[in-house]
Amino acid sequence: MDKIHIEGLQLFAVIGVYDWERLSPQKLIVDVVLHISLEQAAMTDSLEDTVDYAQVAGDLETLTNTCQPKLLEHLAGKMCQLILENYPVQTVEIKLSKPDILAKANNVAVQMVRSKLATEK
Repeated sequence: MDKIHIEGLQLFAVIGVYDWERLSPQKLIVDVVLHISLEQAAMTDSLEDTVDYAQVAGDLETLTNTCQPKLLEHLAGKMCQLILENYPVQTVEIKLSKPDILAKANNVAVQMVRSKLATEK
């Protein structure tokens, strides 16, 4: 299966379980891998035969601006669901990072892999 990668997408969200975390949006970094056949797009050179990754990025930004979850896990799950429901991908991988949240760590992240088959049950 072919893949489209969106790496290092910077988004901002009100997220966290502590009151101080919810005072203002925090920076999140998203890495996305979309599993999709790119064979047709390689032949036709047409956006209609692939996934518009700018649209995916915009949809993820809209989601982070409107959803105010407590957990990274919840937001990552919502991101996977959004992509699987709205784009012709078979599998999506999301790594959602919250840098600068722990004083002695560079980053905290969750990673999820979801497939259409798993969501259709």
